[in-house]
Amino acid sequence: MKKVLIIVLALGVAAFFVFKKDKVVDQEPGVLAVDESSQEFGEETFTEKTTLLDLAKKGGDYKCTFSQTTSLGNSNGTVYVSGKNIRGDFVSEVSIPSLSTISKIDTYMISDGESVYTWSSMSPDGFKAPVAEDSKTANNSNLNNPSMQQLDYKCVSWKVDESVFKIPNNITFKTTL
Repeated sequence: MKKVLIIVLALGVAAFFVFKKDKVVDQEPGVLAVDESSQEFGEETFTEKTTLLDLAKKGGDYKCTFSQTTSLGNSNGTVYVSGKNIRGDFVSEVSIPSLSTISKIDTYMISDGESVYTWSSMSPDGFKAPVAEDSKTANNSNLNNPSMQQLDYKCVSWKVDESVFKIPNNITFKTTL
């Protein structure tokens, strides 16, 4: 069961993050769009090489970005953290040499501390799984899991908008054990 959560979380963390600002506006179903004009308080920033799981444990309210290039392609995205709530919006460009093509995949993840919801541009369905009870189990389950990879996160404090953590109602989530 915990291995499935790690796999689902790995799908959700398949990429990197690009900073956006605070106010959510409607756009494509399940896609987060943020209004750049609503930053109204002092920002605290930090850069840290860490894992997504450790970043989430840090506590506080912040947005973090990262990017990564591998032999398979490039990824980028944004992670929003507030208490036990986490949202990740990721974009991956995967190169398929045999087809001389690059595929773009948008992946999304929301965790409310009890469940992890993931979905992508590849399917109208998503997955829901329980959160792993401890990071030791997660660490041992899949060392190649993106949530366990040390990445350079660039973070800024943000005024929390709870709608960022709202589970989309236009996605059908299949429960995994």
